[in-house]
Amino acid sequence: MKKIIVDDKLIEHLLSLANIEIERDQFEKFKVQIQRILDYIAMLDELNTEGVPPMFSGIECPSTLRLDITQDGLSLTSAIQNAPAEKEGLFEIPKVID
Repeated sequence: MKKIIVDDKLIEHLLSLANIEIERDQFEKFKVQIQRILDYIAMLDELNTEGVPPMFSGIECPSTLRLDITQDGLSLTSAIQNAPAEKEGLFEIPKVID
């Protein structure tokens, strides 16, 4: 990763994207802070991660999701057997909109 140089134009663009206005005396401080963040990210990019499996979290936790196994759905007769009203094999409901 090449080093990103933080200049006034970049900071103005970031502030515009974030819809943030800062006082001019805070501008230089913000610029230095952004540069330090980007330098740190560049430093992390230099780490040797060969053989490290990709992870989405630093904590290993088993999936709590159930297996996605297909099953047969209800038959038409089973689906409407407890319906209060049925018309031509479909649920009949009261009119909602006039």
